Amino acid sequence: MKAKMSGHQISIRKKFVFTLLTAIIVFLIVIAVGEVIVRKFSPQPTMSPRWEFSTEYGYLNYRNAKMVHELSGKWRFVYSINQYRNRGEPVLISNEYDIPNIVILGDSYSFGMGVNDGDEYAAILADILEDKYNVINLSVGGWGLTQQIRRYYEFGQLYLPKIVILQFSLNDLNDNLNNRVTVIKNGKFKFFDSRSPINWIKKYLSDSFIQKSQI
Repeated sequence: MKAKMSGHQISIRKKFVFTLLTAIIVFLIVIAVGEVIVRKFSPQPTMSPRWEFSTEYGYLNYRNAKMVHELSGKWRFVYSINQYRNRGEPVLISNEYDIPNIVILGDSYSFGMGVNDGDEYAAILADILEDKYNVINLSVGGWGLTQQIRRYYEFGQLYLPKIVILQFSLNDLNDNLNNRVTVIKNGKFKFFDSRSPINWIKKYLSDSFIQKSQI
């Protein structure tokens, strides 16, 4: 009786494993077919890597990265990020600078989303000013004022800027609530780590293959 029960249990386990494997294979086939169909008939824009998780800001640009933003077969832009996590050629931190610095703070508009390296307005401004000013672009797509302000006080002011350009958009008001990392208390700025619930997705998926998937 025990042998029969044992054999019955083994049979149930085999059926379970077979069913599970079948479900996984079917799922992968559906995903693969869906990926091909979407890419062919309704391609979606992708960007990889997106942004790196940061407790201080919610997210930052990846260091020394090439962010590829594209819509397959239609357009493709490359954003070069330097060792300071900023777009463009790096201006090295120093105790003194040969020429004055201009620091730009902003969101995707100032970052230059949708244009290749050299076409963002920070790069054009640097070309126009030539050797008169250094231009440092601290902008990150999707940032609100709370992140921009904190970035200036924790990093931007190291450039001892002669001019600071602060660009913001109407949607930045909502972005401020997503990552509320700067508040005013007793007339002074106070900085807090981001508590946005969406950050865990950026932490684990921002540089994964999922960012290149059309589905």
